[in-house]
Parts: sequence; C-alpha cells; structure tokens
Amino acid sequence: MKNLENLSPLIAICFGVLLPRLFVIGNFPGEDEVFYIFQSWLFLLSDSDNNYLNYQFLFLYPTILSWLLKIDLNVFILFRLIDLFVALFCAYYFFKISFFLCKSHFNALIITVLVFFHLNNPVFIESGFKNSIFISLLLLTYGIYSGLVAERELKKRNFILIGFLLFLSICFRESFILILLLVLALFYFCIELNYFKKIIYGIFGGLLLILTFIQISRGEFNTLLAEYFSLKVLFFNDIYGKYIFSNFLNNLTLFLKNTFVFQIFFIYSLVILFKNFHSISSNNIKLYFVLILILIVMTLEPILKISAPYHFSLFLIPLGLMISISLNQTSIINQSKFFNYKFLLLFLTIFLLLTTLYFKFSKNQFHFINSNNILEVENSDSALLQVSKDIYSLKKKDDSFTMSGLLHSLYFFNKFKPINRELIDLTESYIYNDFSKEKLRSLIIQSKPNIIFINKSSERLYFEEIIDVIQSTGIYKSKKSYSFKNPNAISKGELFVKEI
Repeated sequence: MKNLENLSPLIAICFGVLLPRLFVIGNFPGEDEVFYIFQSWLFLLSDSDNNYLNYQFLFLYPTILSWLLKIDLNVFILFRLIDLFVALFCAYYFFKISFFLCKSHFNALIITVLVFFHLNNPVFIESGFKNSIFISLLLLTYGIYSGLVAERELKKRNFILIGFLLFLSICFRESFILILLLVLALFYFCIELNYFKKIIYGIFGGLLLILTFIQISRGEFNTLLAEYFSLKVLFFNDIYGKYIFSNFLNNLTLFLKNTFVFQIFFIYSLVILFKNFHSISSNNIKLYFVLILILIVMTLEPILKISAPYHFSLFLIPLGLMISISLNQTSIINQSKFFNYKFLLLFLTIFLLLTTLYFKFSKNQFHFINSNNILEVENSDSALLQVSKDIYSLKKKDDSFTMSGLLHSLYFFNKFKPINRELIDLTESYIYNDFSKEKLRSLIIQSKPNIIFINKSSERLYFEEIIDVIQSTGIYKSKKSYSFKNPNAISKGELFVKEI
C-alpha cells in the first residue's frame, strides 16, 4: 500500500497525460498549432525595420519558445514535447491538490487520470501543442498547491513568487483573469493578510516585468492595447459573431460526447456528496462553492471566444476538484449501500484506458516524426499540405507571399517572410481598414506580393470582395482553383500569381 502511495502521482501523470499524448505526437499539425508556431517565428523575424509584433496579441507562450526554431530538428515535435512536459507537471500538482481534498492517494490517482485523460483527448489538444491552456493551468495549480496545500509552514512559503507565477498565468492566457481573481479571493480568506500582501507584491512584480518586456520587444504599448480592446474584438465579432451561439451548442455537445465516462463518475460523486452532505466540513462546502463559481466563470471562455471544443475542456479541472471534495468521506462511503466506490473507480478507469485501442500509429506518423521538412511528408488528407506543395513549386528566390482566411500555415510551411504586418492576412487587413476595397487595393499594389492564396471556405472570410480587389489591380492571374472533399482547414481556395 505504501508503494502505491509513493507511485500514485507517477502513475496518474503517465496514464492521464503521457499515454494519450504519445498516440498523437506524430500526427500532422493542425492550423491552430502552426498558428502558434508562426507567432514564434514572427518574434524571431521582428526587427527595427519590420516589427511584426505591432497590432499583435502578447502570445507569451510561443514567444518564450521561439528559440526552438533555431534547433535543426522537427520543430513540431519539439513544441509538442515541451507542452507534454508542461502538462505532466500540471497533472502532478493537480494530483497533489486532489489528494489534499480527498485524503486518499487512490482516489486522487483515479480522479487525476480521469480528468487529464479527457483533457488530453485529441479532440481538444489535436497533436499536443494547440494553445497556452496547459502552461496557464500549471502556474495556477502550482500557485494553489504552494500557497494552500504544501506541507510546510506558512512563513517558509514564498508568497511573492506565488503571486508572480499567478500573474504570469494570465499573461499566457489572458481570458484566465477572472479565474485568477477567484483564486486570489480564495487566498484572501485562507491565509493571513500579511502573506496575502506578499502575493499582491508578486503580482505587481510580474506586471513590471511584462511591461518591461513589451517595451523592449515592441517599443510601444498603444498597438498592443488597440489589438486587445478594439481591432481583434472587431475582427472576431465580424468573422465569428454570428456563429457563437451555434458553435457553443455544437461544441458543447461534442465535449459531452467525448467525456461521457467522466460524466458518469461526476454524477456518482454527486450522489455521494448529497448522501454525506451533513458530515462534510464547512470549509469544504465553501471551497465547493468557489469551484462552482470558477466553473461558471470558465463558461465565459467559450462565450467570449469562438466556442471551440477545447474551451469546454477547461470545465474538467474544477469538476475534478469537486469530485475530490465529494470523495473526502471515505470511511462513511465504505459503510454505505452503494457499490464499493474504489472498484467502480477502477472499472471506469480501465474502461477509459481501453479506449486507447482506438488510437493507432501509422507509417505517416513515423515519417512525420523523422522528417525535418513538412513538405516532404505524405498526407493526402491535408488540404493545406497540398496547397503548400503547389506554392512551393511556384516559389522563386526572393518571392513574396500573402493570403486570406487565417491560413498562416502557408507562410511557415514555405518559409515565406511576411511582407509587412498589414499584409499578413488580407481578410484581417480588409476588416481593419473599414472594409475599404480601395485601401486594400492600395496596400497590394504598393507591396506587389508574387503569390497570393485566397481561402474561399466561407463567405464570412470576404473572399469575393478580396478577389475583386486582386483582379482590379490588373497584375494578377488565377493559377489554380481548389475544392477539397475532406477539408480540415480549407474546403475551397484560389491561387493567384503576379504576371510578369
């Protein structure tokens, strides 16, 4: 039993994180993954002559990982491995918090596996590096563990460091700011005021560091503030605003479909909670209420964004901790008429792990892992790869490129350096310039990119208007039109080249 207690954190993170991620680490990259790596590349490319960071989100996670692009290895695998280690540590600290709440290594192990196995479902993480969620969760879980759970005297805890790391969590994922406020409220009620003040000092220290970093890397704050509070809001509202409600319902359904085992377990924990409600401590009841508030706040993530499936996956963290509280009264539960919950937990976990049989390695995955050049990979299912290969066949030395419809992969796959910040994405430029065809036409004529690819997957990308602008310049001809039966990022597109 002692060995199980010692090994339970390792078992939890291996089955909850390592196992599901290894099955997808060799998959072809999705658009979100390439977009994040593209931000790393922009950071390296930026200089005094061409600052691509203007009118750009902070993107702290890809920025601090930009050094990976200097290593002559498969960069996608490198980024995925970094995020894998981040997720492993996140699961470890979640386990520690869960154990603190439920007072059982066995329960904490099962809960951590259930939460993180679902959290690392390919539907939510694709190939393992999709966004900054795990690095933010790591900082939050570590902060909570170090400040409230760790078995050491309060005076020996570095609350300034805790405040600093908690602040960084919202720098990596800005939408976590309301969650941070609830976590700070938890600290305020759980520790002495003197220690809480140190957390605030740490937060101000983190703010000062980030402001210094922004000043050095960007040279100004105005463009960053404009991106957060006006331009990007305008862009997302225009592109996705009409579809938020339908996306919310569709992807919430997808989330529920892919977490049904977890849901069974959560319902079971509610039954236990209500049966033993009278014996649960007042502190745990208050904490349960705080977790409900955090869960409610987390619904803002899909509402304020595009309601992607991974936005809903965040619900698993507070729900998992709520389960931990429910299973705190182990001795009472063992005396109840319910099935022995440990056997039920074990059964559900085994059932969950058996689903890994549905994941199969393919020759394409091994080929991708061993390849340093994405264009050498064979993947007939990737529309982006097919387009990229066509563009590469047309590309000449010093050719310039632009695109529309959020297809940043085409830059990175073909190693095109963007002409300037304004022409990275023609859809974005068209919206930012008040939907003015004349302004967009002027930008294109001024820069004269050699190759242009237009994403025609949806009318909301304004492809008809942009094609009209391109044709009105009189210097471009259509080279090829595309229509894909099994699209992942694009269903239709058109390739233009500059006439000599």
